[in-house]
Amino acid sequence: MARLSMPSRSERNVREKNRRIHMKNLLGRLASLLPPQPSKLSVGEILNEATSHIQQLQRNRERLKRKKAFLKGEDQKSFDGPSKSNKINKLPITNITTLGFPFGSQLGFSSFE
Repeated sequence: MARLSMPSRSERNVREKNRRIHMKNLLGRLASLLPPQPSKLSVGEILNEATSHIQQLQRNRERLKRKKAFLKGEDQKSFDGPSKSNKINKLPITNITTLGFPFGSQLGFSSFE
């Protein structure tokens, strides 16, 4: 039977060094995506901050989706949360027209509901 050859110690060292460099680069890229920090972060702090930042972005995304639905009239609930009133306030529509006069223009206003 043929025996599998094991990589030499120097080959294992090179692979491990490359792995560490790769992980350092990935953590650097992750840290660069985070909001600015007052000091350099450890690996654990980078991962913790990234997790918190992702959760905050997800909450913000959901809030914006609710706001969009609310503004489009698809959602009768307020976009700020369930504690707000469920009524949608109807604003009057104002039509602005320009009346032509020889010495300038005046604005005419009319209100419709």
